[in-house]
Amino acid sequence: MPRGSRPTTWPHTRRLWKRHRRQRAWPPPGTRPATQVYLQNLPTTGRTYAEKDTIPLTLREVITRTVLYNSDVKVAGYDPAINSARVLENEAAFDVSAFINLRTERNDPGLSASNVGGNQLLGFQADTKSETIETGFKQKLPWGGDARLFYSLSWNEVDNLGGAARQRFWQNQIRAEVTQPLLQNYGRDVNAARIEISRQDVRISLLDFRKALEEQLSEIERAYWQLYQAARIVEIQEILLAETIETYRVLRERFERGLDISEISVAQANASVKGRQADLIRAKQNVRDLSDEIKRRMGDPAFPISADLVIFPSDDPVKEPIEFDYAAAIDAATFNRFELGQQRARIEQARIAERVAQNNKLPRLDLVTRFGVTGVGITTGEAIKNNDDFNSPNWSFGIEFEYPIENRAARAILRRAQLQRQQAVEQYRSLLQQTTLDVRVAMNDIKSSWEQSIARQQSRFASRRQLNLIQHSQDVGEKLDLAFVQLKLQAQEELANAAREEVTALANYNIAIQRLERAKGTLLKYNNVQLREDPGQTFMRRAWVEDDAELAAIRRAAK
Repeated sequence: MPRGSRPTTWPHTRRLWKRHRRQRAWPPPGTRPATQVYLQNLPTTGRTYAEKDTIPLTLREVITRTVLYNSDVKVAGYDPAINSARVLENEAAFDVSAFINLRTERNDPGLSASNVGGNQLLGFQADTKSETIETGFKQKLPWGGDARLFYSLSWNEVDNLGGAARQRFWQNQIRAEVTQPLLQNYGRDVNAARIEISRQDVRISLLDFRKALEEQLSEIERAYWQLYQAARIVEIQEILLAETIETYRVLRERFERGLDISEISVAQANASVKGRQADLIRAKQNVRDLSDEIKRRMGDPAFPISADLVIFPSDDPVKEPIEFDYAAAIDAATFNRFELGQQRARIEQARIAERVAQNNKLPRLDLVTRFGVTGVGITTGEAIKNNDDFNSPNWSFGIEFEYPIENRAARAILRRAQLQRQQAVEQYRSLLQQTTLDVRVAMNDIKSSWEQSIARQQSRFASRRQLNLIQHSQDVGEKLDLAFVQLKLQAQEELANAAREEVTALANYNIAIQRLERAKGTLLKYNNVQLREDPGQTFMRRAWVEDDAELAAIRRAAK
């Protein structure tokens, strides 16, 4: 049983009537009390909303808090930063690297055999020792080549066991090497393909972030108007219950006085009271559920889900017809939809992959060059001087060629890349058709919801007139038999249903408007939301609501 409720018995009901009469809360028979009097004297229907437990929020305030605090939006905001780091990682492949190598070697071959003039001779080869330090720079070139620049200084000792004296000397060397592909892997476009693909990944992740933001804003606005609908239904149910209680009170009083009222009519009215009490409890719970959903999506620490606070919408929905240009809406959707932007990026990635696959079909033809000078001396200074005099230049020039006989792997990779590009193009065409359908459905939904709201309003007017006529018949002395009581209770329910349907149609109309903006890809602009980099996080993408005086305090608190 809900907190604050208690079973209603006949003695308890009579005590309530006596107390209401003493307090003059209920008007004398034959008159209809004001709505506020009804609401102040409702029987217990579950916990009502105390003023301290409710807080009104505009739709703009709800959207702002969602943008600033929603956890799903924050999570999606990291992906652009992660992919931007991958771009730097791929660009770093072309950075210059410095290196230094230390090496010590000893070569002691021992005996060796040789054939001189038909005679087999045995001898000893030189025993060599060396200690070398080598340093330099290397870089992968944008055109696909590799360049290295070496500088080495080594101390050498040669011991000729054949009788020559042991020799010790320094060797100084400067050497440059370049390997440049001429066919396969040649060209800036081919070698920068990973960079371009990762940049497209950044674009896709930014659109993913926008997707997450649009989804949250769309859902929060839907929940906001559904909360408006639920709050209005609570008011409708309260009025319906109040009118039903008044009907029951009149019938009960007349029955106790022995007038023309059967006990069946009283029981029927009492059953209606109980059923409408239950409907009111359920309607109030729906308000709390939607309020909790809004608090969850906002993620604002000032509105925790665990807090016993109920958010109430303070904005009124749009109650005027809005006309949209279908052709302009389609053009806007084609330009702004994030799915189309993502697919265009994927098509570009497929084109880059196809270009690389075309290059991989070519044979490998590499130019290999090397040039250096060497200086030898008893001292390091002498070795460096001889090096500077270019007394011992050395160089080499060569061509390396390789080509698979059938080259099946490269052809298969190219075919796969071509099919993936064609697949991406077809997916783009499919998304265009889906975008057109989304806009068409959203516009039809707007038109239908508006027409339904007008029809529901006319239905409410007719139901109100019907109930007024029935009440007038009762006031002028119509016999309150079972058929009349049933007719009145049914008319009350029909009026409440018409009011509920009108509110539902009006809420759906406003939800349909935001769905159209989402179908057009302009939901962020519609809600004055901009994307920008968070100054507190490198590459971190955040969404901010455009400057507005009434929201400046919220933004300062978020910082």
